Amino acid sequence: MIYITAIRTAPPNTRPAHIARVKWLSCANGKTGEASTTAMVEHIQKNHNVRVGGPDGPVDVEVVRPTSGTPYIRTQPDETKSDNLLELPRF
Repeated sequence: MIYITAIRTAPPNTRPAHIARVKWLSCANGKTGEASTTAMVEHIQKNHNVRVGGPDGPVDVEVVRPTSGTPYIRTQPDETKSDNLLELPRF
């Protein structure tokens, strides 16, 4: 299991936010790293084990495949109305 701990938007601080990169933490070994959104999409498609901490506990991160455009990541719906990824610290 890995947790996304921070995001970088491109261009920075734009709305709607486009997540370009993420920082992550592996629960298995404590390893940390940074990845592009494309790499994280590929990881989720293979492993399905990415989460983010939410106000009510961990929330799964999923891949969205729009009819046009590139796939992107977001959290699965929970009690909050906003995407928990967008509430993470920026780097």
